[in-house]
Amino acid sequence: MLTALVVFASTLAAFQDAPPAAAPTVAAPAPTAQTSDQVVAYLKEAEAQLYDPQAAGLRSLEFDLPVDVPMQGPLGVVHVTWIAGGQASLDVKMAEGVSLEGFPPGYAEQMAQQNAAEFLNTMLNRPISMLLDGGVATIVGSEAGLVMVDLDAPEARAAGIEQQSYYFDDNNLLRRSVTVAKMMGTKVTAKQDFGWRPATEDSPLLVSDSQSIEADMGFMVQKIDVAFTYSVIDGIVLTSSIEKITEIPAMAGGGTQRQLLTAANMVVNGKPAPMVPAAGETTPPAGG
Repeated sequence: MLTALVVFASTLAAFQDAPPAAAPTVAAPAPTAQTSDQVVAYLKEAEAQLYDPQAAGLRSLEFDLPVDVPMQGPLGVVHVTWIAGGQASLDVKMAEGVSLEGFPPGYAEQMAQQNAAEFLNTMLNRPISMLLDGGVATIVGSEAGLVMVDLDAPEARAAGIEQQSYYFDDNNLLRRSVTVAKMMGTKVTAKQDFGWRPATEDSPLLVSDSQSIEADMGFMVQKIDVAFTYSVIDGIVLTSSIEKITEIPAMAGGGTQRQLLTAANMVVNGKPAPMVPAAGETTPPAGG
């Protein structure tokens, strides 16, 4: 059970980015209740600060994502296909003999899909649009000088997530999120801090620079640091790798674990795409 909880905490960010589903979509069907016009305007203003690959000309994406989870090993390869305005297809080819300790059958495939959905959503760089597409967002006040927005998302609740809260600074920039979920009867509270940087040296628009996650399971706390690498493909800035460094609590064996997710065989707008590192980037080493 302890190993299962550690694996769950290390992938909790993926759960808050995209609820598990057999065929995940970038835009979920609108719920019966609606986010108010005032909150919609606030969130759209917040997202206007972020780099939008679609505005830069991105119409379609296709790539392979090998998924290797710390403490478990290779899960398989996810083939990702996305078309603007349509669904994202995540086709998983599982590694032979994969079975996640402490999880029910089929969970390994779901976790591979979650990693791929997280990667695709990072590439599209529309984290705030998902608040509008995936549930009902409400401004509930302020905390520590940050505006607090709660999200009520039925699919997330079905996945075991009890609370999703997002915090914005005075410039309407997303700075923090808090996700509360229940796993195997254990309450897990994940606090995630967001760092941003210009998409290119001369751009006023932002992409994710780093994230830090602290998952509190009551009897232990797990910390994860996330870094992003970008490539410029036909003038479009896209995520090419995501690296997660997980600090394993002493009671779970201690030490650190590294997960590197790197896109391969990328096709952009129907054309095979050589990936050129964005300014200031270096190509990450192979492996994970």
